[in-house]
Amino acid sequence: MSGVDFSAGDTVQLNRGWEFYWMQLLNPRDFERRDILPDTAVQLPFLWNECTLLGHRLPSTGFVTLRLLLKLPDNLPVLGIRMPECYSSYKLFVNGRLMASDGLVGKTPQTTRPHKAVRTLSFHPDNDTLELVLQIANFHDYKSGILRPIVLGSSQTIARLHERSLVYDLLMTGALIMGGVFFLGLFWVVRRETSIFFFALFCLVYAYRTMATGDFLLHEFVPNLDWSIALRLEYLTVYFSVIFFIEYFRLVFMEKFSMKFTRFVQGVSAVMVLLALTTDSRFYTT
Repeated sequence: MSGVDFSAGDTVQLNRGWEFYWMQLLNPRDFERRDILPDTAVQLPFLWNECTLLGHRLPSTGFVTLRLLLKLPDNLPVLGIRMPECYSSYKLFVNGRLMASDGLVGKTPQTTRPHKAVRTLSFHPDNDTLELVLQIANFHDYKSGILRPIVLGSSQTIARLHERSLVYDLLMTGALIMGGVFFLGLFWVVRRETSIFFFALFCLVYAYRTMATGDFLLHEFVPNLDWSIALRLEYLTVYFSVIFFIEYFRLVFMEKFSMKFTRFVQGVSAVMVLLALTTDSRFYTT
């Protein structure tokens, strides 16, 4: 980490050098034992269901421990970490202390509770070594692991990054909701054009997806929203958005757009809606 100045606003993505321990939930004290050896090394972001170990592709269900050791520069400010969502629960230990968690990490589906949220945390390192121990468990999603980088910086810089991302999501959501309401009012009051109606529906439906993904703005307002309900709605909004938008596009460009293609795409989307409503999350997230 030479050349990094956290006081000047520099940030570092903690992507390389992670030790990988398959089907083990290790606490920081466990690494005091000399017989604890990693199965391999990985780079973040990664999905372990896309990895192979000893010639075998790993399943999406299971639990892992990741560990990273870093040498820190001198004269450090209070540091912060931006921790993205994991699939589908995690605990993060920083220098031996539990600093962030999401859902419940367990070794069985019954003892694991999935959840999605982006966390930020602050700490002051007590020495020049940073140890991160990350436990992840997944029994509910087709994906398993972590898809976005963990970011290290000063606590002020990390807070600004998080606030900026939330503001962006809020502006996008507000713009979509206002656009949807405006075009819906335009349809009912002024012009009874069906294309306007479908565009309004697209805006309103996609507004939910903007809140429910990214930095999960929705969880700022509804922190106890059930994971399974939120996940189904997340996928349903994608499929309904496709149905509404392609119908709007067909109505606007009626002479140039194929009816057969429109109905085919809408039919596939309708099947995906049915699967999202009736099947297990590990199936419809495939």
